[in-house]
Amino acid sequence: MLARKNGAYLLEYGHAFGYLPLREHLALMLAGLGITAHPGQIVLTQGTSQALELVIRYLLKPGDSALVDDPGHYNMFGNLRLQGAEMLPVPRNPDGPDVAILEKLAAHRPKVYFTQSVMQNPTGTDMIPNVAFKVLQAAERHNFTVVEDDIFCDLQVKTTARLATLDQLTA
Repeated sequence: MLARKNGAYLLEYGHAFGYLPLREHLALMLAGLGITAHPGQIVLTQGTSQALELVIRYLLKPGDSALVDDPGHYNMFGNLRLQGAEMLPVPRNPDGPDVAILEKLAAHRPKVYFTQSVMQNPTGTDMIPNVAFKVLQAAERHNFTVVEDDIFCDLQVKTTARLATLDQLTA
């Protein structure tokens, strides 16, 4: 079947954001979680590590501070080190990040907070709604971006609110 097609498409790049039907499908999946996202807001990568690396390069320059879950994802920590970012560890409690410590660390003027609200790796904990709300309030008050890594979305048995559900991708 492919041999009968004009082969020019094999020599051309696809859309820079990735395959549109897949991005449309992902937008529908996000809608099922209560997150409004349009295909034009979705960029496909080769995996989470590549996605986080792109975000790190976009948001941070050497010397910038970044809040991170502690414990957290070692691969991302390596990418932050390579970018020359100062990591500010936020301890992870059974109900989510320690908001009191996050507030204290905000004095360092972080540009971003990398976190997992659902099935956090390696603790497996979910961020409860009132903690998530406090995280978003802190982000607004201290002017940092929240990057929510939701790699285990498809593995979660019960659906819980994500940060992106609460703020609709605005913080």
